[in-house]
Amino acid sequence: MSSKNYTPLLSTISGVMAILVAIIAIASDAMPAVLVYALLIVEGLLLITLARTNGKLLAMVEEDSAPQAVAVSHGQSGDGTVAKYQAFIKKMANISQQLAASSEELTANTQQSADSAIKIAEHVGSVSQGMEDQVKDLNTSMEAIDGIFNDIIAMTEKADTARQSAEDMATTAHEGAYQMEQAVEMMGSIEKSVHESANMVNRLGEQSEAIGQIVESVSSIADQTNLLALNAAIEAARAGEAGKGFAVVAEEVRKLAAESQEAAKHIKENITSIQQATQDTVKAMEQGTAEVARGTESIRQVGSQFGTIIEKIDHIQGQMNGITSAVDVVSQGAEKIVFAVDSMDEISRKVNESTKVISGETQQQSASNEEIAAASLALANLAEEMQTEVTNFRV
Repeated sequence: MSSKNYTPLLSTISGVMAILVAIIAIASDAMPAVLVYALLIVEGLLLITLARTNGKLLAMVEEDSAPQAVAVSHGQSGDGTVAKYQAFIKKMANISQQLAASSEELTANTQQSADSAIKIAEHVGSVSQGMEDQVKDLNTSMEAIDGIFNDIIAMTEKADTARQSAEDMATTAHEGAYQMEQAVEMMGSIEKSVHESANMVNRLGEQSEAIGQIVESVSSIADQTNLLALNAAIEAARAGEAGKGFAVVAEEVRKLAAESQEAAKHIKENITSIQQATQDTVKAMEQGTAEVARGTESIRQVGSQFGTIIEKIDHIQGQMNGITSAVDVVSQGAEKIVFAVDSMDEISRKVNESTKVISGETQQQSASNEEIAAASLALANLAEEMQTEVTNFRV
C-alpha cells in the first residue's frame, strides 16, 4: 500500500479527535474511559508526527503474497521505525476496538440517561403544575380561613359583650335580691309593728269597755240618787216648815244626780263611739296585718324567685365564661392555622420555583444528553471506520 493509503486513516483519526474534543467539552466528568482513549490516540498521532519529522513514511508492499514493512526515506531502510509503526498499528487496532465498544456503551447509557432526564422533566413538570394548583388551593383556603378568622374575632367580641352583659345582669340580680331581703325585713318589722298596734288597740277597747262599765255604774248611782232625792223631798214636804231646808238640799241633790246621769249618758255615748272606732281600728289593723302578711309572703316568694334567677344567671355567666374561654382557644388555634397555612403557602411557592428551576435544568441536561448521544454515535461510526482503515494494514 502506498503512502496515500494513510490519508483515510489520518482523516479518521482527526475526526475522532474532533468528536472526542466535543464530547469532552460536553461531559468530561462522566467519561473518564473516553479520555484515556483520547490520550492514547494522541500518543499515536504524536508517533505519526515524529515519523513525518524524521522524513520517513510507512508503506506496505506485497511480494510473493508476503507483506513486508518498508521505510522509505531517501532510499534508506528504517527497520526501527517500521517496528514502531507495527506496534502502533496493533495498539491502534486494539484502541479502535475498545473505542467502538465504549462508544456503543456510552451511546446506550447516554440515551438511557436522556430518556430518564425526559421522564424526570415530565414528572417535575407535573409536580410543578401540581404545586401551582396547590398554591391556588392554598390561596383559596387562605381566603376562607381569613373569613373564618374574622368571624371568630367577631364571635369573640360578641362573646365578651355577652359575658359582660351576664356579669352586669348578675350584679343587678344580686342587688335586687339584697333589696328584696331588706324589703322582707322591713315588712317583717311593719308586721310586728302592726301586731303591736293591734294589741294596743285591743287593750284600748278593753279599757273602753271597763270605762263603760264604770259609767254604767255611775249612771245607776245617779238614778238611785235621784230617786232618793225625790223620796227626801216627799218626806220634807210632809214635815212642813221643819223640812223646808232638807227639801232644798234634796232638790240640789236631785239636780246633781240628774246632771250626773246626763253626764254619764254623754260619757256612755262617747265611750260607745270610742269602742266602735276601736273595733273598726282593730278590724282595719287585722286587715292591715293580713295584708302585711300576704305582702311579706309575696316578697319572700319574689326573693325565692330572685334566688332562682341568680342561680340561673350565675350558671349562664359560667357558661359564657366557658364559651369565652373556648372562643379564645379557637381564636388562638385559628391564628396558628393561619400561620401554618402562610408557611405552607410560602414553602409551596418556594418548592414551585425550585421545581421550575429543576425542570429547566433537567430539560437542559436532556438536551446535553442528546448532544452527547449524537456525538457518541458519531464517535462509534468513526471508530468503525478506524477499525476498517486499520485492517488494511498487515503487521
